[in-house]
Amino acid sequence: MTNAVEQLTLNEKLNLIKTRARLLGFRRHDLEDAVQEVMLDVLEFKYELEKSNGATETTALTTVIDRKLISMQRVTRRYAGLIERATDQMAANHQGYFDGPCSIDQTGEYRVASAEIESALADLDDESKQVCRLLMDGLSTKGIAEALDMSWHRADRHVALIRERLEEAGISHFDAE
Repeated sequence: MTNAVEQLTLNEKLNLIKTRARLLGFRRHDLEDAVQEVMLDVLEFKYELEKSNGATETTALTTVIDRKLISMQRVTRRYAGLIERATDQMAANHQGYFDGPCSIDQTGEYRVASAEIESALADLDDESKQVCRLLMDGLSTKGIAEALDMSWHRADRHVALIRERLEEAGISHFDAE
């Protein structure tokens, strides 16, 4: 009894990759990337009849393709999980930022939500108000100085003035966050 060795052409291998990718749920826009990744493994694959345990080349190649495609899906899920965890962490770190003491109205202007904070900062000059807005955006003193084209010391004086006004009104930096 002799087994004829099956030889798949490159085009047949390509069609097998596409078919397996579709069956495993790859979308049309991901198909080209999947084919490129898997084709490298397919080209390196050498079918050996003696080691095949009776499997045809198509069956052995299907296993190679499926393993690579499943590995690609696992990497994609891990990456998506990483992005989701990072997004959740960022949201937790900035919780209350948009709904906190300041918000942006329909015109894009910052509005103070708390009456105490509003009254404490009401008599600031325009430059100090700009510094306050940049503080709310999360900029450091150095970042504020660069954004407003002023010295670090001048920006620091504005920040100190804002802190002083809030402390005079009985608002700690924890209340203002």
